[in-house]
Amino acid sequence: MLALRLRSLVCAVTALHLARVQEAAEVLRLPEYVTQAGLMAVAYPKGPSFRPAPRRGVGEVVHQDFWRS
Repeated sequence: MLALRLRSLVCAVTALHLARVQEAAEVLRLPEYVTQAGLMAVAYPKGPSFRPAPRRGVGEVVHQDFWRS
């Protein structure tokens, strides 16, 4: 990801395509012996600047010992 950033590219790792793993394998022409685990989408960013996305605080998204709502 850092190497992509040096080339003015951005990426996102996803596993959403696994719901349609056979179709993804056909589009990507993957051999039968390949197991899909994730997909890295790479693109040039839209707009003139790159900035971090807004994020919630760690305390809002990390839970220890039990789920807090």
